[in-house]
This record gives sequence, C-alpha cells and structure tokens, in this order.
Amino acid sequence: MMAKAPQTKGAFLPTEIVISILSFASDEDTVNENWQSTLFSCCLVCQQWYSAAIPFLYSKPVISARNYDSFAGTLDVRGKARHNIQEPLGNFVKHLDLGGLAHSGSKSVTARLLRACKEELEVFVAPASTFSTISLTPMSKCLNLRIVDLSVLMTIIPFLSIPHAVRNLKRLETLRFPPEMSHKGLPKVNDPHSERSPPLYQWPPKLKRLQLWRVHDSIILGNFIWPETVTAVTIIESNHYPFNTILQTLSTDSARQRLQRVRILSSRPTDEVSIIAPLCFQMEKLKFLSLQGCGCDPGFYRRIITMSPELAPLEILEISPLPLEHKLRVELVRDLKTVCAVAFPRVRLLGIAASCIDYVSEWFELEMDKVLMENARNSGHYDKEKLENGRIQTGVYYF
Repeated sequence: MMAKAPQTKGAFLPTEIVISILSFASDEDTVNENWQSTLFSCCLVCQQWYSAAIPFLYSKPVISARNYDSFAGTLDVRGKARHNIQEPLGNFVKHLDLGGLAHSGSKSVTARLLRACKEELEVFVAPASTFSTISLTPMSKCLNLRIVDLSVLMTIIPFLSIPHAVRNLKRLETLRFPPEMSHKGLPKVNDPHSERSPPLYQWPPKLKRLQLWRVHDSIILGNFIWPETVTAVTIIESNHYPFNTILQTLSTDSARQRLQRVRILSSRPTDEVSIIAPLCFQMEKLKFLSLQGCGCDPGFYRRIITMSPELAPLEILEISPLPLEHKLRVELVRDLKTVCAVAFPRVRLLGIAASCIDYVSEWFELEMDKVLMENARNSGHYDKEKLENGRIQTGVYYF
C-alpha cells in the first residue's frame, strides 16, 4: 500500500504584512533602481498581492519614451478601454513625471493624462513639447498638487495663464516657471494710453518656493505680483538678456522681508553679477545663499566687503564651481575669510560643488573650517554647547 503524500496548504499572509513588504519594496532609498519591476512581479503572485501592489505600482510610475504609450493606454486616456478594471488606475497616481519625454504623445494626451490622475496627483513635471495652455485647465482641477514643474517646457505659454491655473490649488508649495513666457493679456507698463490697471491675480495660500527662469520681459516684470508666502526662490539667468532685469523680481518689499533661501545660477561676469551684493543686506531673513557659476570670483566678495552697510543674517553660503588655479584659490580663501568677519558674521557652513572636490586643497578646508567655527562662536547667535558637540554644524561640506 502506497503512502499518500501529505497535503500542504499555502501560507496566508495578512494584508497588513503584504502592504508592509510592498512599502519596503517601493522605497527608493532602500532598494535598487528596479523597484518598479519588483512591484510588477508582486502583482503576479495572487489576487491579494495584486490588489495590494497596484496602488504602489502606479503611485510614482517611471515613464520614458519606451513605455509612455502603454502607460497612457492603460490609464485609458484615449477612451479605448483594454482592461476590465473596476477602479480607474489614474486614481492611484501621485507623482507624474513627464520631464524626460521629448516628443512622445501629444498635447491632447497630456491633458487627458492630467484629467485621469486629478484625484490624488501631488507632483507634476510637464513634458518638453507636449504641454500647452490646453493642459492648464485639467491641471487646475488637480486640487492635491504640491509641486508643479514647468521648467523644461519648449513651448511658449502666456504668463498670466499660470497664476490663473494654480490659484485654486490650496496645497501647492513649489512652482517652477517655464523658460519662456509671453505677456499676452498683460497691459503695458507706464503706458499713458492704457487706462487699464495691472491684472489682479492671487497665488495659492501655501506657496513657498519659486523658480524663475529668463524672466526678462519688462511687461511681465511690471505686472508681477510677488507671492507674500514665498520664502525660497531660484533664479536662472539667460545668456541673451540683462541680468539686472531678472533680479528686479527680488527688489519688492515682500521679497526682501520674507525670503530666507535664494539660489542664483549665473555665468555672468563679475561686474554684472555684483548687483547681487546689495540683496544680501536688504533681505532681513536671508539664511541661505547659493551662487552657482558666479560664486567663485573674488571680485564678488570684494564688492560685498566694500559696500556692507550692516551685518547680514546669512548662515549658509554655497558656491560653485571653484576656480582651478591655485593662486585664485588662495585669493578666494582670503576674501572669504574677510567677508565672513566683516559682512557675514553668522555664516557657519560653506558648501562647495562635489564636482570640484578634486581641486579643493586640504589647506582650503582646514582654513575655512577654522574661520567658520570661530565665526559661529563669535556671532553670539548659537548655543556654544551645541556648537562644540556638533549639534549645530559648522565647516565645509559638498553638495
């Protein structure tokens, strides 16, 4: 008589444990770059795993030119359903990054994607060439948006259409403007023949961070209303327009009184970029200043030293790239030491671009570490015990 093989039952995992496993598998900080393939494999285990994995899989989809059409088709944005899915998959999408797409899709498909994902969408990065004004209407219906990034747009859209599109986004915190905008619909500044007042528009109540790129149009600048809630701004200069017209956006009372973080990307000559210097003292709450491409010229710091009317509240300074010549590095250290003592007595951290790490001498780091620690001790604004035990950081770091 043959013995019967013992019957085995499949192990059952509670859904809570399955969700914990999927949460770990979808964490980009703890898993490799193939996390999306891992989640797709989890969908094939069983119905329980499929139901639990779908929200993770579509929460932050990795979209490229290779899978864009299939992704749009799965969300049924063209109205041709290919799957019998009870709940629309677009409701799971929280992070929609189309910034890596050049010519995939069309403007109408982008608008439909936004419409399909409007329920839970929190982050949206627009594509380069398939985003236009027709996409602004469905974007304005995505009421959970926290970040809107239009910085890679190749198409020109009216400036006025952007604040109108985001004004009802109560949770929006970060807005990155497109490289080029038109002044369609805006009145001319100081036009004696124009009786119209500048258009009134409101910004979202939680808007904190702006990125302005090539804001060179005098009509746009003249009608620009600075958001009173913004505390951080990034300004990128254009090679084709005067740099000082871009910095006019920082000259308003609201900007000077509220800005805490300023990042400026410029490759302009020292004499042109030096107009940044007065802003360091006019901004009452400025704690962080990043000068990328223009922060390595000693002439900039000499301008600050010679014109410093009062002490600046700056605590963190980032510069890049560093000059490669040893003589210029020594000169820069000397000027940085002086500017910290004279104009920036609270600066305790100096950030240097990681791409320059091979050109930074040990002497540079040691000298600046001493200066920044002494600067923090003498400022009287930091707890000495926290400084000594490292709870308040000082010195040179790389970013």
